[in-house]
Amino acid sequence: MNTELKRQELLYETDLDSRLEIQNALNPEYLAKLLGSMPEDEATDLLQEHSSDLQQEILDQMEAKNAVVIKDHITYKEETAGGLMVSKFNTVLENQIAREILMTIKHGNNSDNHPYFYVIGVENKLKGYFKLRDLLNASTDAKAYQIMRKNTPKVLVTDSCDKVASLMNNEHLSTIPVVDDDNIIRGVITFDDVIRIMQDLASEDIFTMIGTAKVDPFAKKITNKIAARAPWLFITFIGGILSAYILNQFEGTLTDFATIIIFIPFVIGIWGMWDFKEQLLLSGD
Repeated sequence: MNTELKRQELLYETDLDSRLEIQNALNPEYLAKLLGSMPEDEATDLLQEHSSDLQQEILDQMEAKNAVVIKDHITYKEETAGGLMVSKFNTVLENQIAREILMTIKHGNNSDNHPYFYVIGVENKLKGYFKLRDLLNASTDAKAYQIMRKNTPKVLVTDSCDKVASLMNNEHLSTIPVVDDDNIIRGVITFDDVIRIMQDLASEDIFTMIGTAKVDPFAKKITNKIAARAPWLFITFIGGILSAYILNQFEGTLTDFATIIIFIPFVIGIWGMWDFKEQLLLSGD
């Protein structure tokens, strides 16, 4: 079990090229088993990197319960609340009594139990939430709707990662519920997942600004590094030849006005700054 966990962590944490190479070396049956035992949001992220045909082949070999959850998650983009959410969270009925909830927690023996409990009504519609501390301080005969906080911070499945992070930061929450347009709770997002995706997006922006691909350049193959940088190096090479040709044409003028030579590095530097700005504008498109 420990070996499988390490394999899952390696597969998820490594760079895109290495990850695809590893997954292509595995047969779909084993890959389906590996992804099926991972958290739904992580398995969804990995599955989205494959073609639709291979996605369907892997989903067909998963357990029905896991396949249904992942198939639902895969319809959302990774940078949205729907793409970040997980389907394992605590729900209680609005008329459920506190002592029943405590007994469920005691016999559940779940070490990954979140400290938030979401109160649902008819058709799984979100009514409110309470923390484990609220439950322990309440009367054992109190009903869930008497314990809950009605003002529940929540996000829609289509909300962006930036909005999710901002709301969680403002409300000081480690977990936030995700609902659809009908206020039906679909999952929850944990703060560590938000931090991870925000770091990935920030890295992509940085790599784009310096003219590389949208993944860590140190994690790419040598051939891919050359392919990413070759166009910019070629442009610089042509610019150098053109500069040398122009200077050669005005060699006599430069001899008569030697002071002009001092300003040549400044002119080249300004041209480089404008070229960098143009790259930023192009990357923004």
